[in-house]
Formats: sequence, C-alpha cells, structure tokens
Amino acid sequence: MTRRIDVATVGLVLALLIAVVGLDLSGHHLFVVSGASMEPSIAKGTLAVVRSTVPAALAVGDVVTFQHKGATVTHRIAGIDEYGDARAFRTKGDANEVADPEPVAFDGEVGLLVAQVPLAGYLLGLLQAYGRIASIGLALLFAVSLLRERRALPFPFPARA
Repeated sequence: MTRRIDVATVGLVLALLIAVVGLDLSGHHLFVVSGASMEPSIAKGTLAVVRSTVPAALAVGDVVTFQHKGATVTHRIAGIDEYGDARAFRTKGDANEVADPEPVAFDGEVGLLVAQVPLAGYLLGLLQAYGRIASIGLALLFAVSLLRERRALPFPFPARA
C-alpha cells in the first residue's frame, strides 16, 4: 500500500511539472489574481491561465493580464482607440465603477485570459512561500522511505542499546 502511495505521489508531481512546462512552452503563463477588481467574474485568489497574443488580436470584452507601473493587472478591455497603426486600450475591472484612468498601449505581446481556476492561486502562493521547505521535507521523507525498504530498518532509525 505504501509503495502505491509513493508511486501515485511521484506520478502526480511529475504530471504537474509536465503540465506547467507544457503551458510555458505553448505560450501560456500562470498569474494569481490578487485584487477584487474583477469580482464576481474572477475572484481574488483565482489562478489565471493566459496565452500570449499580439495587441492587434484583442477586442472589446476580452480579459487581459498586463504589467502596469510595476504591477500585474487583470482587467477587461472596455474600449480601443485607434491612432493610425497604434492602438490604445481602455481597461476596466468588472467591480469598478469607471474605467482605469490611463489608456494602455501594449508593447509586443499581452496575456489573454483563456482559463481560470478559482482559489488555486492561494495554493500556488503557499507553494511559492513554503516550496523550498516542503521540497526538502519531501526529499528527506523519500530518502528515509527508500532506506527503510532497502535495509528493512524501523522508522526512522534503528534503536541502539
């Protein structure tokens, strides 16, 4: 039974790593929504999956994630102003009464929301905060488990007389 749990745990961790690497290689990125400006459509603590796209592909109503004054913002496009070949986007949080004060001109690529996982952002935050401690602890438990199976030692170490 313990062996099945070990294999299942390793399999789950590998599947998650493959999924995250696969998302990154396909141009998708993960962001945690840290504010309530998009509620109720996107709650605080939601894990947002965004796909990189060019500004020309965006339309009014799309939800985008972008960097603005050093902060990551996830808002809906409320309007688009055309200036020749350039575009400026007016964004607005769904919970906000008015649009954001400054239009945004995306340089290069911008993230278009393609999926969201409510509350998963809190889990990701915990993993980032305590990930090193947890990974060291898991590595130690895995090593002790391997030693016990190989040498048939009692957990965690043999008693000395």
